[in-house]
Amino acid sequence: MKRFKGVLAVILCAAMLAGLPAMLGGCSFGTKTITVILPDWGNSVVKPVEDALNSRLKALGYKNFQVAIIWDAAFGERAKLAADTADTKVDIIMTNSWQKFKYDQYAAAGAFLRLDKPDKNWLANEGKGMYDLIPKFLWDDIKVNGPDGYGIYGAPCYKDYASWTNWDVNNTLLSELGFNFDEMNWDYNAVFDPQFEASLAAAKAKYPNMYPMIIEPMYAPFQMTNADFDYTQVGLFHFAHDPVNPALPERPMASFVYDVPEVQKLIAKFEEFYQKGYIDPRTTLKDEAGDARLGALNSANYLYNCGNGGGPADAAEVSAERGIDVREPYMTTRFVGAGCSKGAIFAISIYSKNYKEAIQFLNLMNTDEVIATTLAFGVEGVHFTRNADGTLTRTEKGLQEIGAWVRGIGNYMDLVPALDVNGPTFKEDFKAENSLAIPTAYVGFTFDPTPVETEIAALKNVYAEYNYRIASGAGNAALMDEYRKKLNDNSLQKVLDEVNRQLDEFYKKKNG
Repeated sequence: MKRFKGVLAVILCAAMLAGLPAMLGGCSFGTKTITVILPDWGNSVVKPVEDALNSRLKALGYKNFQVAIIWDAAFGERAKLAADTADTKVDIIMTNSWQKFKYDQYAAAGAFLRLDKPDKNWLANEGKGMYDLIPKFLWDDIKVNGPDGYGIYGAPCYKDYASWTNWDVNNTLLSELGFNFDEMNWDYNAVFDPQFEASLAAAKAKYPNMYPMIIEPMYAPFQMTNADFDYTQVGLFHFAHDPVNPALPERPMASFVYDVPEVQKLIAKFEEFYQKGYIDPRTTLKDEAGDARLGALNSANYLYNCGNGGGPADAAEVSAERGIDVREPYMTTRFVGAGCSKGAIFAISIYSKNYKEAIQFLNLMNTDEVIATTLAFGVEGVHFTRNADGTLTRTEKGLQEIGAWVRGIGNYMDLVPALDVNGPTFKEDFKAENSLAIPTAYVGFTFDPTPVETEIAALKNVYAEYNYRIASGAGNAALMDEYRKKLNDNSLQKVLDEVNRQLDEFYKKKNG
């Protein structure tokens, strides 16, 4: 019977080639499908992008595979599921150092293919183009100890590798309320400036249903008090640096975030703002906080977005998308942290059955301008048009149908043209901004959670129960005391001691 089915399939495929009608499909002749998970801020269309990508692959001579796209609207949820469940239908997964799907942890656990393994060096062959084009320090900074040894388990996106605390200000509304952006205080103390609170009060008085201050509870205590992200990936440990000179302190040390005086002062101010109705109550809910923030931004229904923006060079693009005048002031000196190159990484799933083809497409994402631009902005002539100065103009259809996280896809700096609203020198300006960033003392540090894995798992559960309320200003002294007690009961100090032990070893090794 099996043999008969095989013969029948051959006959049907031959019939199709001869132009005869065939009622059954499946005649792929060895063409594989490479499935890629891509980061999406909105609700991007699938088929037009897939068709354009596959047309480009054929034009380049890649007839052995085609591409299928999965837009990850939850920013890591679908990618995490693919790795957690050994999803063999996914080949290329987007990961990073700062969201729920952490590159270091998953690479160390064996979720990704090592690309520079000595006995099968994919980067020296199928991936040579991207390895040569992307700056070497980005490759060096994503090396991890994994099941196949110390090496590279993904391809870093060449994007804004520097970090900064810069807000997103709705200057259209600010001006409407009678405040002058240029006369206001824009540094790490801005939240405590009386004029800042006066502007929030004015916005709430004029638009009672608006929550004028957007914060991200996961990141606000770090972003707004000058710290690298928590390298334990728990969200409880503060890796501080000086807001003016991020290279200080020279000897790095972590603290429990809510023991830091600057954080305590910040949370007290958030509690005031929350009680006055400046902060959306949905921010306190883990499952709603992200949607609340994006909804307010996309509808321009806010005054201040107190989280990391894309830098001043990005303001024109965001202004065009939202139909308002957006300003993005730096609140601290730009810095490079230990996760500088890990903001967006594409890795090959260890469960992929198409390693070679997956590497080939990953390489094209980072070397072919047409493929990179299609992934970022959609189909030329439909979603965008090209201008004489080399910039792109997004069409109305493009704005409606493509919500890709442009900088989080492949080699953004070298390949993807700038938009007309940013101007033809945008990329050069962005690279210049990157170069101004000052490395912190944590650069090169990677935390090994192995000695305290059980304790970290317990702390994460406590964090999930309390932290969104505390960090958004919805807490109080009694709730904070309860939070501290549960954390201490679940070995908070033991984990902190381990963090600082590893930091001390790192410092001594780094300084001879």
